[in-house]
Amino acid sequence: MQSTGDCEEPEFPANLERMYGADERHWRRGGGHGEYSPPDVFGDFEICPLEPERKGERQYACIESTKISFVQK
Repeated sequence: MQSTGDCEEPEFPANLERMYGADERHWRRGGGHGEYSPPDVFGDFEICPLEPERKGERQYACIESTKISFVQK
């Protein structure tokens, strides 16, 4: 079973964390108007479940690693 912390404060792979951090800093330098919305990221993601699979239901998972191929604003 997943811990609540895993879902409320997820840890991203370093390359994804750097990309989102740089994007948010850029947004703040530009005045930070409105709610921040991170860009869509496309690539190959290694996903690890945080709870057992149940047919027909969503399950919590984490991103173990990623190879980013495209970032869309």
